[in-house]
Amino acid sequence: MKTKRNRRTRDYSTTNTDAYKLFKKATNLTNIEKKCFTKVINEFNEGLVQHLIHTGEKVTLIHGLGTMHVRKKRSPQEFIMQNGYKVLKSAPIDWKATKEAGKIVRTQNFHTDGYRCTYVWGRSAARFLNSNCWIFEFCRTAKRGLAAHLKSGNARYSLDRYDEYIKY
Repeated sequence: MKTKRNRRTRDYSTTNTDAYKLFKKATNLTNIEKKCFTKVINEFNEGLVQHLIHTGEKVTLIHGLGTMHVRKKRSPQEFIMQNGYKVLKSAPIDWKATKEAGKIVRTQNFHTDGYRCTYVWGRSAARFLNSNCWIFEFCRTAKRGLAAHLKSGNARYSLDRYDEYIKY
């Protein structure tokens, strides 16, 4: 997690090593090795990410840490002409294809019907002091897992289950 302070963020990320030290200090269990502890933590986190991707349900975290879910948001549908083709104006640049082609190529998101999907941490359900000052950022592996799932052909089925962003 990170904190927001005067437009700067401070990184207070905790590694598995830090968590293992806190666990040993709090429980006085000496028969659990660090390798086993790390394996349990990693498998739980991977299972949580897979559950979020495949079910689209809101998951409530323990100890009042809030909720997590996948949200979809429709991209603006403004088109421009580029190299004789009609492309989305606000589409992000596909850097891999740009390097291969030698000119700017934009990602069109045809596989998701123009939706962009992201992970969301629901801080409104968080029950700890100054929760509005914290940011929860998912790791790159989780983000790439969501992108791979959407590109795999299961996107149409998954998009129906994800919550849509509605601006009030």
